Amino acid sequence: MIKTANTIMVAMMILAASQAWGGDLADYDELNGNNRAGIYQIGNEHTASIYQRGELNASGIEQHGNSNYAALEQTGSQNLATIEQMGFGNYSNVEQHGFNNNVDITQSGQSNRVNAYQAGSQNDIEVSQAGSNNFVGIEQHGSMLTSQVYQQGHNQHALIVQN
Repeated sequence: MIKTANTIMVAMMILAASQAWGGDLADYDELNGNNRAGIYQIGNEHTASIYQRGELNASGIEQHGNSNYAALEQTGSQNLATIEQMGFGNYSNVEQHGFNNNVDITQSGQSNRVNAYQAGSQNDIEVSQAGSNNFVGIEQHGSMLTSQVYQQGHNQHALIVQN
């Protein structure tokens, strides 16, 4: 279910890849083929970066507000990642390697932070944060691992490590 919704979101971003307002930075770097990516930013002073290596990877970054930062790196094949941030000063850093992994990050509010890393196959990460000064750190290895974090409020912290 998560993967289907993310695929639709990435497809929409690819069709509407754009930036509005000023001072935004978007960078996309791909090696090999059949990868898809989209970056959509509205507001000021956003930074977004997507780096993909491998085959059949898809990714999307959508940012609204001001001064949000998102970096996404994928290597391998059939990986899917989406980052959606709304507000001010939110930060997401996602790195995944392997086969058929999925990451979905949604943040709204101010100064929220996510660091997500996974390697292996068929792993899933889902993070949803609303509020301010929330933090999530996740690292997964192996196969068929799932992490879900939902935080609402202020100054919440979550850390997950699986092997």
